[in-house]
Amino acid sequence: MSNFAFLQAEWPLMYESAMRVEETANTDARTSCFYARRTLEMAVAWLFQHDRSLKLPYQPNLNAFIHEPTFRTVVGDTIFTKANVIRSLGNKAVHENQRMGPSDGQAATRELFHFCYWMARTYGRRARPDPSLTFKPALLPTATALPAQTVAQLQSLEGQLKSGMRKSPRCCPTKPRWMLN
Repeated sequence: MSNFAFLQAEWPLMYESAMRVEETANTDARTSCFYARRTLEMAVAWLFQHDRSLKLPYQPNLNAFIHEPTFRTVVGDTIFTKANVIRSLGNKAVHENQRMGPSDGQAATRELFHFCYWMARTYGRRARPDPSLTFKPALLPTATALPAQTVAQLQSLEGQLKSGMRKSPRCCPTKPRWMLN
């Protein structure tokens, strides 16, 4: 089950991207935030293509699209704020080196859910989501720890690989073969 199942019928590509957001929210926040921004870009592009009341912005980038006055008028302050949070988290994921934790991934997923829910309720033609639908954090997959036996086996294999490499240095010379002649 997915928080974004309501997208699947009408916006399958957006659904696939939103699934990546949801799948990685707790395990890889940077990836989750990146895909949240990507999904938002897809949604905003769809809106500008299909809503004739939206005017194209001065530049073709996400920041300009969401700050375009006609966009802000159509979506309202709440949805605009959610879009801006997703954009900011996506920028942080791509451009900054600071650590991103599960709270970032969860925030991006939650805000994307609200944006997509609004879009599907406003523009959906095939199957609009139920008005009582809410974001369910419990649907976000959590990281699963490897069993101790598996960890021990992996460590043993790693040790074998390291010792095997030390025994035969000829298989991996430090200089390329053409430099040895």
